Amino acid sequence: MERKKLEIFWCPTYSPKHNLIEIIWKFIKNEWIKVNETRKLSKLS
Repeated sequence: MERKKLEIFWCPTYSPKHNLIEIIWKFIKNEWIKVNETRKLSKLS
């Protein structure tokens, strides 16, 4: 019977730098929402 190797490697539990959706969400929160809020404020005045 042939034995197969099992490779175990460590993965961080949370790594937002490597998670594409976290990068996209950061952009949306910091750029797109600010622009939207500015437009709403300009409509008020």
